[in-house]
Amino acid sequence: MNRAWVRGMRMWASIAVVFGTVVSCASSDSAPKAGDSCTGGGTCQDAKVQLLCIGGKLVAGACKGPKGCTTAGDTSTCDLTIADAGDVCTSSGEGKGGCSTDKKSLLLCKAGKMVVERGCSGTPCDSSGTEIACGSALGDACNGDGFRCAPDKKALLKCAAGKYVVDSLCKGPAGCAPKDGKANCDTTIAEVGDPCPASDKDFGACSADGSKYVKCDGTKYVEIAVCQAPLKCDLPSLSCK
Repeated sequence: MNRAWVRGMRMWASIAVVFGTVVSCASSDSAPKAGDSCTGGGTCQDAKVQLLCIGGKLVAGACKGPKGCTTAGDTSTCDLTIADAGDVCTSSGEGKGGCSTDKKSLLLCKAGKMVVERGCSGTPCDSSGTEIACGSALGDACNGDGFRCAPDKKALLKCAAGKYVVDSLCKGPAGCAPKDGKANCDTTIAEVGDPCPASDKDFGACSADGSKYVKCDGTKYVEIAVCQAPLKCDLPSLSCK
């Protein structure tokens, strides 16, 4: 069975950085403080704290990103590119992210709080660009059912039951790499017994030394044919030639 050299594309999503949570600020004759009654909006208490109107009361929210809390006219902005799980965020930042202060986790704003979206033990979390860089590794915490390339580019990881597990080994020459919003896993090289997902059932590969043609049975690769010398398993035809 002929197969493309690079297969096993899995969707993943880039996460935008929260450069600020913007709220309108009502004017006041005296300095507002946490616990004061309010009807909406918010203001900067100081360079690192934003007061948000939540449930009719002002609540202090930490602004740990490098820009802190800033005010322009009647609008205050809180930089949440650096945050910790449990920090307050607003509806305008829903679904946007930042890095934990220890750079070990990527956080998202969900339902008014910053929560851990996934671990970054492969490479530290970096929110200095327009998108967050986070190198998730095997066993890291995660949410949902998305896919990521392992930091060494040799495996495709899947989020399952709250942590990353191996979906496929990427022993082909292209390894695992992102392209067009997808994680591409090259599985054209595999060994007997290597794991493979049910979605790859009947997909073929060659052993690294070219002596065997193997196929995924839905859970692992099994031997289909042994290539007698001088023949070797051929890529990309995946047959003995």
